[in-house]
Amino acid sequence: MITKQLKEVREWAQAMSYSPREPPWTWQRYRDLVATIDEILASQAATIALEAGHALAGNNPGTPLGANVVSIESARRRPALRLVHLSR
Repeated sequence: MITKQLKEVREWAQAMSYSPREPPWTWQRYRDLVATIDEILASQAATIALEAGHALAGNNPGTPLGANVVSIESARRRPALRLVHLSR
C-alpha cells in the first residue's frame, strides 16, 4: 500500500517539475522529491520482509551470545584509535 502511494506521489512530483504554472524555484524541489522516492523504492526492493513472530538473532533477548562475548556491546566493532602527533 505504501509503495502504491509513493509511486503516485512520484508521478505527481514528476508532472509538477515540468509544469510551466509552477514557480521556477520549485522545479528542483520536485526533482529532489522524485529522486528521494526512487531511493526509497529501491531500498524497499532490496530488503526482505520478516514473517510475523520471526526476530533477528541479535534482537532476541533469549538468544545466547558466543562463548567469548560478555555483552552485545563488546561484540560490536569499535573504531581503531589514531594517535596524532602535533609538532611545533
